[in-house]
Amino acid sequence: MKVVTIWKRLALLASILSGLYLAGCTSGAERIDKLLETLPMPSNVDLLYEQDGVRQGSQDACFFPYTKQLYGTNQSFEQIVTFYTSTLDQAGWHKRVDDLVPPGSLSWEKGRDFWLSLSSDPRLDFPEEVVSDAHSHYETVYFLVVTYIDRIAREKCLGRKY
Repeated sequence: MKVVTIWKRLALLASILSGLYLAGCTSGAERIDKLLETLPMPSNVDLLYEQDGVRQGSQDACFFPYTKQLYGTNQSFEQIVTFYTSTLDQAGWHKRVDDLVPPGSLSWEKGRDFWLSLSSDPRLDFPEEVVSDAHSHYETVYFLVVTYIDRIAREKCLGRKY
């Protein structure tokens, strides 16, 4: 009788632990969505287009989920850069400077899991008609890319052990 009780308790414990593990599993896209809810945004900007995807690296373990968001505003791009430069630092983001950031590009990282890039040239990243329409309605069109980098991708693909 005691053996059956022990097995029942072990099965219940395994079920609880499994449920806790699955509740803790959040996809990269979901993590990006949660981050975007807290990302500081300049006033008077309009989200015009959003695109989710995954970049694939050279190894099977190397995949990087991302979200690209296209914005339009009547502020200058310099004002947008000033906003992000000052507010991201206050929100725990740090300027990224490494071999993966093209010269002259603006990029930040938060913790070890997120990268954010800011660009003023959306022509290659969004549909032509969307970009053309945006330029006809706004002084400045820019986009953000938020990328999630999980532990496996950091270690196997980027060679970072932190």
